[in-house]
Amino acid sequence: MEETLEQKKRRLFGKQYLSEYLGVIKKITFIENTELLSIVDTDEVIKNSSDLKKHCSYKFYFNEKLEIKKKIYDTIKYNGKFYLFTSLSQDCGCVIINSLNDINFNFNFEDDSSGIISLISFDLSEKILFDFYIENDKQLIEIEYYKK
Repeated sequence: MEETLEQKKRRLFGKQYLSEYLGVIKKITFIENTELLSIVDTDEVIKNSSDLKKHCSYKFYFNEKLEIKKKIYDTIKYNGKFYLFTSLSQDCGCVIINSLNDINFNFNFEDDSSGIISLISFDLSEKILFDFYIENDKQLIEIEYYKK
């Protein structure tokens, strides 16, 4: 598929945030070499996963890392590569990770200022969304699970 003018503008705009984006990826994953998808391919992943339906959601205190990790591993059935998205992915391209084991669940609350991270399975059958925020002076994370 050929890059549209709008995608080209986003790609060029995203270049200014690329080092910041890669810094966030480095903090929230254990991957050494970051593999970015093109903007065109990133848009295709988003489009082709848009029919996933919210199945359940869980809320935790952000510092309950072991409980969060256990809930994710108990919920996700897919065992393979994932597309990783943050707020900068639409302008920089999403990242490919080999498995959930590549996620650093001990990342800090401040490591991604947008507070939104999502993982979409390579087969586009499952998605997990991490939404972390402050409510009543407490750091919380809501995990939403989507599937076909």
